Amino acid sequence: MNITQNNFKIYRGHHNAEFIGVEEREFQYGRCLLWKFRITHGYRQTIVTRITGVDPTKGACGSILSGLLDYPATEEDLHDINVLIGMPYSIFVQYHQGYPRVEGVQQ
Repeated sequence: MNITQNNFKIYRGHHNAEFIGVEEREFQYGRCLLWKFRITHGYRQTIVTRITGVDPTKGACGSILSGLLDYPATEEDLHDINVLIGMPYSIFVQYHQGYPRVEGVQQ
């Protein structure tokens, strides 16, 4: 299934992307992290995101951070995340409630 975001169609599955950062935000459920990736092949310049909790050892936050680092994440790893900006990754995009989101990351 193709998903439209920012006038681009994104298919669910694996994409080559670069990590462009993570921002702390306040959402309806409290403090969260917004992870951002830019597709580098096929759907160039399309940005795909994922909202997670803030604990780097649990859930989607831990999964994404561990994928970026290529080892199990710890609390300290979140503080040094900026050194990974611009690095290439393979991301897995799935759709959730009609919007594409990053479900997995690997080097």
